[in-house]
Amino acid sequence: FSCHKTEKVQVYDLKVESLVNPLGLEQKQPRLSWKLHSEERGVHQQAYRIIVSSSEEKLKENVGDLWDSGRIPSSETVLIP
Repeated sequence: FSCHKTEKVQVYDLKVESLVNPLGLEQKQPRLSWKLHSEERGVHQQAYRIIVSSSEEKLKENVGDLWDSGRIPSSETVLIP
């Protein structure tokens, strides 16, 4: 997750199909949810990007070698397919 340099935003409560760390999903398009927190007033999500990586190292480098949604302009954070 990235945001404007001056904004400090935390993404938390990550879920897939309303579950934390699920193992073995049967859905072909699992739905993702997350929450945002910022100490600054007026900070909100304008877009999101979801990446799936084969390693934690690639994830830290923002490399979605398994899947990359690209930038999606949306303020939605609940049950995103």
